[in-house]
Amino acid sequence: MIIAAAGARFKELSLEKCLDLFAESGVEGVEIAVGGFQGAPHVDPDALVSDDWAVKKLVDAAGERDISIVAVSCHGNPLHPDPDIRETHRADFEKAVKIAVKLETPAVVCLSGCPGTDPDAKHAAWFSSAWPMEAREIIKWQWEREAIPYWKEAASFATDRGIHIAVEMHPSNLVYNPATLLLMRNECGDAIGANVDPSHLFWQGVDPAAAVKKLDGVVYHVHAKDTVIDYGAMATEGCLDAATVFEEVGRTWKFAVPGDGHHEGVWRRFISALKDAGYDGPLSIEHEARGVESAEGLRRAVVFLKMIMTGL
Repeated sequence: MIIAAAGARFKELSLEKCLDLFAESGVEGVEIAVGGFQGAPHVDPDALVSDDWAVKKLVDAAGERDISIVAVSCHGNPLHPDPDIRETHRADFEKAVKIAVKLETPAVVCLSGCPGTDPDAKHAAWFSSAWPMEAREIIKWQWEREAIPYWKEAASFATDRGIHIAVEMHPSNLVYNPATLLLMRNECGDAIGANVDPSHLFWQGVDPAAAVKKLDGVVYHVHAKDTVIDYGAMATEGCLDAATVFEEVGRTWKFAVPGDGHHEGVWRRFISALKDAGYDGPLSIEHEARGVESAEGLRRAVVFLKMIMTGL
Protein backbone atom coordinates (compact mmCIF):
# COMPACT_ATOMS: atom_id res chain seq x y z
CA MET A 1 0.00 0.00 0.00
CA ILE A 2 1.07 3.58 -0.58
CA ILE A 3 -0.07 6.76 1.10
CA ALA A 4 -1.99 9.08 -1.20
CA ALA A 5 -4.17 12.13 -0.71
CA ALA A 6 -7.40 13.49 -2.20
CA GLY A 7 -6.57 16.68 -4.07
CA ALA A 8 -10.11 18.07 -3.82
CA ARG A 9 -9.55 18.79 -0.12
CA PHE A 10 -6.76 21.22 -1.07
CA LYS A 11 -8.71 23.20 -3.62
CA GLU A 12 -7.36 26.50 -2.30
CA LEU A 13 -3.98 25.55 -3.81
CA SER A 14 -2.97 25.43 -7.44
CA LEU A 15 -2.20 21.99 -8.84
CA GLU A 16 1.54 22.63 -8.63
CA LYS A 17 1.42 23.88 -5.04
CA CYS A 18 -0.85 21.00 -4.08
CA LEU A 19 1.59 18.47 -5.52
CA ASP A 20 4.51 20.28 -3.86
CA LEU A 21 2.75 20.01 -0.48
CA PHE A 22 2.05 16.32 -1.06
CA ALA A 23 5.67 15.60 -1.98
CA GLU A 24 7.01 17.57 1.00
CA SER A 25 4.65 15.66 3.31
CA GLY A 26 5.67 12.21 2.13
CA VAL A 27 2.56 11.54 0.04
CA GLU A 28 3.20 9.13 -2.84
CA GLY A 29 -0.08 9.33 -4.78
CA VAL A 30 -2.86 11.73 -5.65
CA GLU A 31 -6.59 11.20 -6.14
CA ILE A 32 -7.77 13.73 -8.73
CA ALA A 33 -11.28 15.21 -8.53
CA VAL A 34 -12.89 15.58 -11.95
CA GLY A 35 -16.56 16.37 -11.28
CA GLY A 36 -19.67 15.97 -9.17
CA PHE A 37 -20.32 18.08 -6.08
CA GLN A 38 -16.62 18.78 -5.51
CA GLY A 39 -15.98 19.91 -9.07
CA ALA A 40 -12.53 19.75 -10.62
CA PRO A 41 -10.37 22.31 -8.78
CA HIS A 42 -7.04 21.25 -10.30
CA VAL A 43 -7.78 20.05 -13.84
CA ASP A 44 -9.92 20.68 -16.90
CA PRO A 45 -11.89 17.42 -17.35
CA ASP A 46 -12.83 18.18 -20.96
CA ALA A 47 -9.18 18.74 -21.83
CA LEU A 48 -8.15 15.48 -20.17
CA VAL A 49 -10.72 13.60 -22.27
CA SER A 50 -9.84 15.19 -25.59
CA ASP A 51 -6.23 16.39 -25.35
CA ASP A 52 -3.35 13.95 -24.83
CA TRP A 53 -1.05 16.89 -24.14
CA ALA A 54 -3.19 17.84 -21.10
CA VAL A 55 -2.90 14.27 -19.85
CA LYS A 56 0.87 14.26 -20.32
CA LYS A 57 1.21 17.60 -18.56
CA LEU A 58 -0.70 16.31 -15.51
CA VAL A 59 1.17 13.00 -15.38
CA ASP A 60 4.52 14.76 -15.77
CA ALA A 61 3.69 17.30 -13.05
CA ALA A 62 3.00 14.48 -10.63
CA GLY A 63 5.88 12.33 -11.82
CA GLU A 64 8.41 15.13 -11.38
CA ARG A 65 7.55 14.97 -7.68
CA ASP A 66 7.59 11.14 -7.52
CA ILE A 67 3.82 11.08 -7.14
CA SER A 68 1.56 8.68 -9.03
CA ILE A 69 -2.08 9.33 -9.96
CA VAL A 70 -3.93 6.57 -8.11
CA ALA A 71 -7.61 7.34 -8.83
CA VAL A 72 -10.05 9.90 -10.13
CA SER A 73 -13.05 10.92 -8.03
CA CYS A 74 -16.49 12.14 -8.99
CA HIS A 75 -18.77 12.44 -5.96
CA GLY A 76 -22.18 13.33 -7.38
CA ASN A 77 -25.78 12.14 -7.32
CA PRO A 78 -26.53 10.43 -10.65
CA LEU A 79 -29.94 9.41 -9.29
CA HIS A 80 -31.08 12.91 -8.32
CA PRO A 81 -34.76 13.65 -9.15
CA ASP A 82 -33.82 17.04 -10.58
CA PRO A 83 -33.07 16.21 -14.24
CA ASP A 84 -30.45 18.94 -14.59
CA ILE A 85 -28.45 17.71 -11.60
CA ARG A 86 -28.95 14.06 -12.54
CA GLU A 87 -27.79 14.44 -16.14
CA THR A 88 -24.87 16.67 -15.19
CA HIS A 89 -23.59 14.16 -12.67
CA ARG A 90 -24.11 11.24 -15.04
CA ALA A 91 -22.12 13.05 -17.70
CA ASP A 92 -19.44 13.82 -15.09
CA PHE A 93 -19.23 10.14 -14.19
CA GLU A 94 -18.81 9.00 -17.81
CA LYS A 95 -16.17 11.66 -18.28
CA ALA A 96 -14.43 10.42 -15.12
CA VAL A 97 -14.28 6.89 -16.52
CA LYS A 98 -12.77 8.17 -19.77
CA ILE A 99 -10.22 10.20 -17.79
CA ALA A 100 -9.32 7.15 -15.69
CA VAL A 101 -8.55 5.30 -18.92
CA LYS A 102 -6.35 8.17 -20.15
CA LEU A 103 -4.49 8.37 -16.83
CA GLU A 104 -4.22 4.58 -16.55
CA THR A 105 -5.74 4.62 -13.08
CA PRO A 106 -7.75 1.57 -11.98
CA ALA A 107 -10.78 3.18 -10.35
CA VAL A 108 -13.30 5.99 -10.29
CA VAL A 109 -14.32 6.89 -6.75
CA CYS A 110 -17.95 7.97 -6.45
CA LEU A 111 -21.23 7.84 -4.54
CA SER A 112 -24.21 5.66 -5.35
CA GLY A 113 -26.54 8.64 -5.22
CA CYS A 114 -30.10 8.73 -3.94
CA PRO A 115 -33.40 9.25 -5.82
CA GLY A 116 -36.55 10.97 -4.66
CA THR A 117 -39.62 9.18 -3.36
CA ASP A 118 -41.47 8.92 -6.70
CA PRO A 119 -41.24 10.04 -10.35
CA ASP A 120 -42.54 13.53 -9.49
CA ALA A 121 -40.20 14.20 -6.56
CA LYS A 122 -38.05 17.35 -6.54
CA HIS A 123 -35.53 16.37 -3.87
CA ALA A 124 -33.55 13.26 -2.99
CA ALA A 125 -34.95 11.35 -0.01
CA TRP A 126 -32.90 8.92 2.08
CA PHE A 127 -34.52 6.56 4.57
CA SER A 128 -32.66 5.18 7.58
CA SER A 129 -35.68 3.10 8.63
CA ALA A 130 -38.19 0.90 6.82
CA TRP A 131 -41.09 2.22 8.88
CA PRO A 132 -43.74 3.57 8.43
CA MET A 133 -44.82 1.02 5.85
CA GLU A 134 -44.62 3.34 2.84
CA ALA A 135 -40.91 3.78 3.51
CA ARG A 136 -40.30 0.13 2.62
CA GLU A 137 -42.16 0.55 -0.66
CA ILE A 138 -40.27 3.75 -1.48
CA ILE A 139 -36.89 2.10 -0.80
CA LYS A 140 -37.90 -0.81 -3.05
CA TRP A 141 -38.92 1.63 -5.79
CA GLN A 142 -35.67 3.60 -5.43
CA TRP A 143 -33.58 0.48 -5.95
CA GLU A 144 -35.62 -1.33 -8.58
CA ARG A 145 -36.73 1.60 -10.74
CA GLU A 146 -33.83 4.02 -10.34
CA ALA A 147 -30.58 2.67 -8.88
CA ILE A 148 -30.26 -0.78 -10.41
CA PRO A 149 -31.12 0.21 -14.02
CA TYR A 150 -28.70 3.16 -13.96
CA TRP A 151 -25.82 1.38 -12.25
CA LYS A 152 -26.12 -1.67 -14.51
CA GLU A 153 -25.50 0.61 -17.48
CA ALA A 154 -22.76 2.52 -15.67
CA ALA A 155 -21.03 -0.71 -14.65
CA SER A 156 -21.14 -1.95 -18.24
CA PHE A 157 -19.72 1.38 -19.43
CA ALA A 158 -16.83 1.06 -16.95
CA THR A 159 -16.24 -2.64 -17.63
CA ASP A 160 -15.93 -2.03 -21.37
CA ARG A 161 -13.08 0.36 -20.57
CA GLY A 162 -11.37 -1.75 -17.91
CA ILE A 163 -12.22 0.57 -15.01
CA HIS A 164 -13.46 -0.28 -11.52
CA ILE A 165 -16.13 1.77 -9.75
CA ALA A 166 -15.25 2.38 -6.09
CA VAL A 167 -18.55 3.33 -4.44
CA GLU A 168 -18.14 5.19 -1.17
CA MET A 169 -20.42 3.85 1.55
CA HIS A 170 -21.94 7.12 2.69
CA PRO A 171 -25.22 7.85 4.52
CA SER A 172 -27.76 9.93 2.56
CA ASN A 173 -26.98 7.60 -0.35
CA LEU A 174 -28.55 4.23 -1.13
CA VAL A 175 -25.16 2.58 -0.55
CA TYR A 176 -24.04 3.38 2.98
CA ASN A 177 -22.79 0.08 4.50
CA PRO A 178 -21.39 -3.30 3.35
CA ALA A 179 -24.83 -4.87 2.87
CA THR A 180 -26.05 -2.15 0.51
CA LEU A 181 -22.70 -2.11 -1.33
CA LEU A 182 -22.93 -5.85 -1.93
CA LEU A 183 -26.55 -5.50 -3.01
CA MET A 184 -25.52 -3.04 -5.71
CA ARG A 185 -22.58 -5.20 -6.79
CA ASN A 186 -24.70 -8.37 -6.96
CA GLU A 187 -27.37 -6.62 -9.01
CA CYS A 188 -25.18 -4.49 -11.26
CA GLY A 189 -21.91 -6.31 -11.83
CA ASP A 190 -18.34 -6.90 -10.66
CA ALA A 191 -17.15 -3.51 -11.88
CA ILE A 192 -18.71 -2.16 -8.68
CA GLY A 193 -16.75 -2.44 -5.45
CA ALA A 194 -16.21 -0.42 -2.31
CA ASN A 195 -14.40 2.74 -1.43
CA VAL A 196 -13.94 2.17 2.28
CA ASP A 197 -13.86 5.40 4.27
CA PRO A 198 -13.75 4.36 7.94
CA SER A 199 -14.92 7.80 9.10
CA HIS A 200 -18.45 7.19 7.78
CA LEU A 201 -18.50 3.69 9.24
CA PHE A 202 -17.29 4.68 12.70
CA TRP A 203 -20.21 7.01 13.44
CA GLN A 204 -22.74 4.46 12.20
CA GLY A 205 -21.36 1.99 14.77
CA VAL A 206 -19.64 -0.16 12.13
CA ASP A 207 -16.22 -1.67 12.83
CA PRO A 208 -14.18 -0.91 9.67
CA ALA A 209 -12.05 -4.04 10.08
CA ALA A 210 -15.16 -6.23 10.25
CA ALA A 211 -16.63 -4.38 7.26
CA VAL A 212 -13.49 -5.08 5.21
CA LYS A 213 -13.68 -8.76 6.13
CA LYS A 214 -17.25 -8.86 4.76
CA LEU A 215 -16.06 -7.04 1.64
CA ASP A 216 -13.18 -9.47 1.05
CA GLY A 217 -11.95 -9.06 -2.52
CA VAL A 218 -14.22 -6.14 -3.45
CA VAL A 219 -12.39 -3.19 -1.85
CA TYR A 220 -11.29 -0.99 -4.75
CA HIS A 221 -10.15 2.15 -2.90
CA VAL A 222 -9.66 3.42 0.66
CA HIS A 223 -9.99 6.86 2.19
CA ALA A 224 -7.95 7.52 5.33
CA LYS A 225 -10.13 9.67 7.57
CA ASP A 226 -11.12 9.37 11.22
CA THR A 227 -14.10 10.35 13.36
CA VAL A 228 -14.20 11.70 16.89
CA ILE A 229 -17.31 10.40 18.66
CA ASP A 230 -18.78 12.20 21.64
CA TYR A 231 -19.92 9.12 23.55
CA GLY A 232 -21.79 11.21 26.10
CA ALA A 233 -23.91 12.81 23.39
CA MET A 234 -24.14 9.49 21.55
CA ALA A 235 -25.51 7.83 24.67
CA THR A 236 -28.46 10.23 24.80
CA GLU A 237 -28.97 11.24 21.14
CA GLY A 238 -27.73 8.30 19.07
CA CYS A 239 -25.73 8.47 15.86
CA LEU A 240 -28.32 10.10 13.56
CA ASP A 241 -27.16 13.70 13.86
CA ALA A 242 -28.54 16.14 11.27
CA ALA A 243 -26.49 19.11 12.50
CA THR A 244 -24.08 20.37 9.85
CA VAL A 245 -20.34 19.79 10.09
CA PHE A 246 -20.01 23.50 10.88
CA GLU A 247 -22.04 23.04 14.08
CA GLU A 248 -19.46 21.11 16.07
CA VAL A 249 -20.69 22.02 19.56
CA GLY A 250 -23.20 19.40 20.61
CA ARG A 251 -22.67 17.12 17.58
CA THR A 252 -22.39 13.44 18.40
CA TRP A 253 -19.48 13.04 15.96
CA LYS A 254 -17.08 15.01 13.78
CA PHE A 255 -14.38 14.20 11.24
CA ALA A 256 -10.77 13.98 12.42
CA VAL A 257 -7.19 13.38 11.34
CA PRO A 258 -6.39 9.64 11.44
CA GLY A 259 -5.42 8.76 15.00
CA ASP A 260 -7.29 11.66 16.60
CA GLY A 261 -10.58 9.77 16.82
CA HIS A 262 -9.52 6.15 17.21
CA HIS A 263 -6.30 4.82 18.65
CA GLU A 264 -3.43 3.02 16.98
CA GLY A 265 -4.84 -0.45 17.65
CA VAL A 266 -8.07 0.26 15.78
CA TRP A 267 -6.22 1.56 12.73
CA ARG A 268 -3.71 -1.30 12.85
CA ARG A 269 -6.58 -3.83 12.79
CA PHE A 270 -8.20 -1.95 9.91
CA ILE A 271 -5.09 -1.86 7.73
CA SER A 272 -4.27 -5.48 8.60
CA ALA A 273 -7.80 -6.45 7.53
CA LEU A 274 -7.26 -4.66 4.20
CA LYS A 275 -4.09 -6.64 3.58
CA ASP A 276 -5.80 -9.91 4.55
CA ALA A 277 -8.61 -9.07 2.09
CA GLY A 278 -6.08 -8.72 -0.73
CA TYR A 279 -6.13 -4.92 -0.93
CA ASP A 280 -2.78 -3.40 -1.87
CA GLY A 281 -3.99 -0.06 -3.25
CA PRO A 282 -3.59 3.43 -1.81
CA LEU A 283 -4.65 4.83 1.54
CA SER A 284 -5.92 8.18 0.30
CA ILE A 285 -5.96 10.87 2.99
CA GLU A 286 -9.16 12.90 2.75
CA HIS A 287 -8.68 15.86 5.06
CA GLU A 288 -11.98 17.10 6.49
CA ALA A 289 -11.01 17.78 10.10
CA ARG A 290 -12.33 21.21 10.97
CA GLY A 291 -10.04 23.28 13.16
CA VAL A 292 -6.91 21.61 11.77
CA GLU A 293 -5.10 23.49 9.01
CA SER A 294 -4.99 21.36 5.88
CA ALA A 295 -1.19 21.12 5.54
CA GLU A 296 -0.81 20.28 9.24
CA GLY A 297 -3.53 17.66 9.05
CA LEU A 298 -1.96 16.09 5.99
CA ARG A 299 1.49 15.84 7.58
CA ARG A 300 0.11 14.40 10.80
CA ALA A 301 -1.92 11.82 8.86
CA VAL A 302 1.13 10.73 6.87
CA VAL A 303 3.25 10.30 10.02
CA PHE A 304 0.49 8.33 11.76
CA LEU A 305 -0.26 6.04 8.81
CA LYS A 306 3.43 5.31 8.19
CA MET A 307 3.81 4.37 11.85
CA ILE A 308 0.81 2.03 11.60
CA MET A 309 2.08 0.39 8.42
CA THR A 310 5.54 -0.24 9.87
CA GLY A 311 5.83 -3.91 10.70
CA LEU A 312 2.51 -4.98 9.16
